[in-house]
Amino acid sequence: MSLNIFANYSLGNDIYWKAGENTYSYTSLNDQGNKQLIALDRWTPENLDAEYPRAVYRTNLTGGNQNSRQSSLYVHKGDYLRIKTVTFGYNLDSQALKNINFQGLYLYVTATNLFTITNYPGADPEFANIASFRTPIDSNKYPVSKQLIAGVRLTF
Repeated sequence: MSLNIFANYSLGNDIYWKAGENTYSYTSLNDQGNKQLIALDRWTPENLDAEYPRAVYRTNLTGGNQNSRQSSLYVHKGDYLRIKTVTFGYNLDSQALKNINFQGLYLYVTATNLFTITNYPGADPEFANIASFRTPIDSNKYPVSKQLIAGVRLTF
């Protein structure tokens, strides 16, 4: 019987959560529908302890949206611990295999990307959108897939 576990981690990095900025700043020109409740928790002179920056009325329709500003609000710790691969295997006893003319039979199950421990609010703290000359910016890359693989290894 065997059990193999591979994990990786990252500590001490910050990630700018661009997808969060896009979600909570209401930057779309056609964003006229109902807003999430967080829209009520924006800075105003009466709400000094608000979580989100103040909303700005858009007067210039040809220019950029004034609500789409970079803010330290969207900088998050990118620390994580990910269990990348777990493999459980079992070798069948050679005595049990003599009757069917096999020398070896190994059964295994491998799971990849089982879970990630992180406080990062984005989809995946381990993403490939990183340029070496700037802070990592997460533009909402699709998260890694989970896989479950089963296999048999026969020796004749």
